[in-house]
Amino acid sequence: MKKKSLGIILLFLIIAAFTSVLYIYQAEPDFLLDRFYDRIYADRLEATPEVMLNETPVYFELAAKEWSIQKDSGKWYTPPKGSDNVGAGDDETKPAAITSHEDKLTVAIDKEPDLANLKIIETDSGQAVLEQPADLTNLPLPGRNGNFTYELTMEWTGEANLYKGKYILGIPVTADL
Repeated sequence: MKKKSLGIILLFLIIAAFTSVLYIYQAEPDFLLDRFYDRIYADRLEATPEVMLNETPVYFELAAKEWSIQKDSGKWYTPPKGSDNVGAGDDETKPAAITSHEDKLTVAIDKEPDLANLKIIETDSGQAVLEQPADLTNLPLPGRNGNFTYELTMEWTGEANLYKGKYILGIPVTADL
């Protein structure tokens, strides 16, 4: 008789705990620890850029990165800082060396930014050669020979998606046309 009543009490406690957790989740779905957010909000994680010259990855530096995701509760959450070299490639990737007017410099990214602006800076003088909105599928060539830094700023406003952020990429480019 004791075992039967102990089993009933245990069953009652399990059901009570399960319903409590279910209620908490429905009331506040974001009660889990931060380390589980990457599994829950996988579609809202940081964008991953890749810079390519003629479909070959080239080196770039992620100069600045901000990223926030909107939780199901509507609150914005900034994940802990990871590596600032996200998507920067490995040791085998090289800076972009443009040798022809036919070369094509592109940026592939898994989350299309709402805004993208490009500033081409001559490395020796620090002077901006070009500043304009960017077409990520075909970044413009510098127009003359030399060493340049492409400063590409991409922004996600959070208006159309459940994430917002800003990346600034520094892409070293050598033009010898």
